[in-house]
Amino acid sequence: MNDGKAPLIRKEDQERFKSLEGIDRPDVIIGVNPGGTNQNFVNANIKKAKVVVINNNLDIPPMVANGEIDVMITDSVEAIFYAGQDSRLYAALTDNTFTKSQKGYLMHQNDTVFQNWVDLWMEEMELQGEFNRLKADWIYGKQE
Repeated sequence: MNDGKAPLIRKEDQERFKSLEGIDRPDVIIGVNPGGTNQNFVNANIKKAKVVVINNNLDIPPMVANGEIDVMITDSVEAIFYAGQDSRLYAALTDNTFTKSQKGYLMHQNDTVFQNWVDLWMEEMELQGEFNRLKADWIYGKQE
């Protein structure tokens, strides 16, 4: 699954936050959880906006929705998930994330039989549209 850092914002702010430069402004408050890749990205890329460290990552999306903070920089898949859970939120720039990364599976090295089986299963599920259904249910929050 392709992923990367993207902003979670209020739906009403879609026109306000269209780029990293539009986010990194002195009048913007960014909420970030300590010690992870979100904070690493914010520390490296945000120079003008006010950054507020919030210990519990799960507290940040409602703070954005309620207008206590303006932006949460997080993994695009997480931003999409939160926006699917609260109609006041919007996962911005998820098609063109600030960073590029992928989510994957870990498995034993040199077990080519199992690796081939997993690869075949994943290709079959992709062809059957099963991954799109799972994304709709678990990431986008849209039950089919």
